[in-house]
Amino acid sequence: MGNRQVALGLATAVVGFGGFFAVYSYLVPILTHLTGLSDASTTWVLALYGIGMTLGTLVAGPLTDRALRPTLYGGLFLLGATLLAFYFTVHSTVPALVTLAFMGAMGALVTTPVQMLLMAKAKNAPTMAAASNHSAFNLANAGGAWLGGLAISAGWGWASPALVGATLAAAGLGLALLAGFTDRDTGSSTLITSSPTRTSSEPVPTTSQTQTGGDA
Repeated sequence: MGNRQVALGLATAVVGFGGFFAVYSYLVPILTHLTGLSDASTTWVLALYGIGMTLGTLVAGPLTDRALRPTLYGGLFLLGATLLAFYFTVHSTVPALVTLAFMGAMGALVTTPVQMLLMAKAKNAPTMAAASNHSAFNLANAGGAWLGGLAISAGWGWASPALVGATLAAAGLGLALLAGFTDRDTGSSTLITSSPTRTSSEPVPTTSQTQTGGDA
């Protein structure tokens, strides 16, 4: 946790992905109040949202392998742009549904590079980094929903969480860019998932040495 790159990566997840949850937490009332969909049809809309997330995950893997940080930057930028677009398309059924599917895809496009970046930067404890990332996304869930709810309760309308989400995504992009500009450890991109192997120069203990060590 003392690693600055890990801290910035977690902050990016909390703030940037908080924009996703600012809208997702209120998606059903937004669709029923503004788009005019019935309560029964929102189940299919959420399924469409999930399809978008699945497609985004399939794209995110190869892109992250090719260019980790650019994928993260692009994902956050497109997520913010999609949330902003949703503020204007929410009143029309077809544009709103298209925007929602794209929003789900962009949300998935953010999660993969964040996960891989954290595991690479915390290369001596990758599983701890992965667990911390899930905690960061839980904080994003709570924080995004809270801020979106504040906007609604302030009387800004049901579409206001989209503006809150776009702002959070932009702030997350700023944190991601800051992490990239301040990263001087260019050799830490290798992901370590197992214990280091013994090098050929290290002596291999003989049977007698092993037994002696055990007796001691």
